Amino acid sequence: MMVKQVLFLISLSLMSILSPAQDIPIGTWRTHFSYNSISLVLNTSDRVYASSGDGLFYFDQSDNSFNKVSKIQGLQDNRISALGYAKNFHALMIGYASGNLDVIIDGDIFSFDLNTNSQIVGSKRINDFISFNNSVYIATDYGILKFDLEKIEVQEVYREMGEEASQVAVSDLMVFENQLFAITDQGLLSGEIDDAVNLLDYKSWQNHAEDIGMPENYPDVISILNNELIIGVNSDGLFLLEGDEWVALNQLTKQTFNSAATVNQKVIFALEKSIASVSASGNVELITNALIDQPLMSVSDGVNLWVADAANGLVSDYGGAFSAFMPNGPVSNDIYKLEELGGIIALSPGGFNQSMQPLNNDSGYSYFENGSWSTHTWKAGDESLFKDVTDVAYRALGGETTFYTSSAGYGILKQNQDGKYTIFNENTAGCTLENTTGDIHGILVPAITAVNEGIWILNYGAEKPLHFLSYDDMWTAYDIPGSMANYSKDLLHVGGRIWLQIDANRGGGIVIFDPETGDSRYLSAKVGEGGISNNAVNTMVVDKSGYVWVGTDDGVSVFTNPEAVMQGAVDALEPIWEGMRLLAGERVNSIAVDGGNRKWFATSKGAWLFNEGADEQLSFFNTENSPLSSNEIYHIAIEDNTGEVFMSTKEGLLSYRSVSSEAEATHDNVKVFPNPVTRDFTGMVGITGLAQNAQVKITDISGKLVWQTRANGGTASWNVTDYKGNRAETGVYLVFSSTDDGEDAYVAKIAVVN
Repeated sequence: MMVKQVLFLISLSLMSILSPAQDIPIGTWRTHFSYNSISLVLNTSDRVYASSGDGLFYFDQSDNSFNKVSKIQGLQDNRISALGYAKNFHALMIGYASGNLDVIIDGDIFSFDLNTNSQIVGSKRINDFISFNNSVYIATDYGILKFDLEKIEVQEVYREMGEEASQVAVSDLMVFENQLFAITDQGLLSGEIDDAVNLLDYKSWQNHAEDIGMPENYPDVISILNNELIIGVNSDGLFLLEGDEWVALNQLTKQTFNSAATVNQKVIFALEKSIASVSASGNVELITNALIDQPLMSVSDGVNLWVADAANGLVSDYGGAFSAFMPNGPVSNDIYKLEELGGIIALSPGGFNQSMQPLNNDSGYSYFENGSWSTHTWKAGDESLFKDVTDVAYRALGGETTFYTSSAGYGILKQNQDGKYTIFNENTAGCTLENTTGDIHGILVPAITAVNEGIWILNYGAEKPLHFLSYDDMWTAYDIPGSMANYSKDLLHVGGRIWLQIDANRGGGIVIFDPETGDSRYLSAKVGEGGISNNAVNTMVVDKSGYVWVGTDDGVSVFTNPEAVMQGAVDALEPIWEGMRLLAGERVNSIAVDGGNRKWFATSKGAWLFNEGADEQLSFFNTENSPLSSNEIYHIAIEDNTGEVFMSTKEGLLSYRSVSSEAEATHDNVKVFPNPVTRDFTGMVGITGLAQNAQVKITDISGKLVWQTRANGGTASWNVTDYKGNRAETGVYLVFSSTDDGEDAYVAKIAVVN
């Protein structure tokens, strides 16, 4: 098997892990993964590594810091499936669900693409590592790889290990008395590690199914206890290999084994709801805690226990009582809706499935503000009072903020800044929402939006699908003619009218409703009656010119005169790019408009950035040229104040600092970053807080013009060069901004130190 090697030079001790509130440079990416559900944990002499499967972080015990590691720092992927460590080489192994491999030695990342030339059919997932002498053995869904740590290369691949040379999936590995033991989907196999033994030959592998005392059920985990091999078998308990016979310890029967790890003279087992520590004498200590709820893996450094918990993240008794250890992040990597709310990015984990059935998700919702994530949940003990959050809106007045949250089943929740909340449902006096399923929680609200007077609310499947909740808690329900609007999944407020996105499974298209007159109109792909590119509408947004942009399963349409859509023939325009309809044939999942009125499109092939009229492509991001781990982009939302573009995928959330932001009314709150500009900085200097599309001039201290550009919205950028392309010399540079009325003003200084 050919292995392509790529070397990334990076010092993990000096990673550019930015503090949450720090401005990130223009052109910079960062991850926003949730670490509330951890599946992998690994400890070294001074670090504890943990992964949710989407990204990796480590807790540095030398300074108690958290450090994120992802594609941004040079990893191949974010979908991590296994972690391993070879102490003799100080080598960290990272395996991926794709089957690819990264090996980090002394800060250098060696990346191995094991898929491009692979002939393997089916899953290539890496499941486990075990080091022995100068080699690491790698368990995969198609067999075992032998990796040489001195030569940094794959030496052998053992695929045909099973009965009659069949391929096996290997989940766990252990080396014992020069024998390589493998837990597979054909049971426990072993092969001798000896130069004289050809492990490429399936006849060199022994299946232990017929061993004396081996239970009928296959082993699930394997480790070493008191210099003897021990296995854990779901429901059957623990078995110790004594000579040629497996002896039942009659311990931990009726348990499910998720992992096993040897430390000193003990074995630590992660069970379904607890951790078991088994001593050399066979005594079992069960360790339980409220935070140890769904332990998937557990290790120990001899003093502290570290648990990868699917419900509570990385849990440890490090420093005393059990607590959770994780970087700041949102509550979930699952995202039903992502949106910008006046300087806040709100993430709703949802929600519904494709059949509009609630998911029973009790994660609450998260919002990103001032560089940090916060999460709201509502529980009484272990009981969740408000689940399946689908959308968030808020009202800021007089320094007080009130959040409104919608749910797939629970209605509407209103929460004041002091934390007090009210839930509106069919049992609340005056509430007009309808229970449409007959279940105890059957009020389906897929979307809400805030306006000056209150909150517009969709009630999916109801006879009156549109409701209005004023800020003084008065309710109004609207009956919209026709049946299409009853199955609206999203809404947009445009010039006093409500644009309703109809469920594609119910016919799709758009219904426009005027609350003042009660008039409505249905727009579809039919010529003269909307003329949108496809009835499967996925997103709608209003740009800074008042145009309504519509993303469908077949590209993009735009209504340039939304005020005139209620009467007469109406046809949306379809922007033309490179002689064709914009993104024709592409499913457009989300559209966002940045401070420069440029258009961002989330599609199944990646994220596109176009100019204001969407006839010129400015940027394109996918897995090949960015840290994105999937080309399927579900949502795009832009934080107005900074221009940071948030993109969600099935593997989680990332963001990119663009060159555009919302403009200020005047240029009196200008920020420059980084400042000073040091010799090693090679990116773009950002200048934010400018007036709309201002002309920006950069001069040296004597007034000589060095660079001139125009802001995108409220942000301008400088590549630290002059007009000739030469690096700016060491010194202080002045920034002047010219507004549309021609007024020039000095706004900032930039120090360059080469």
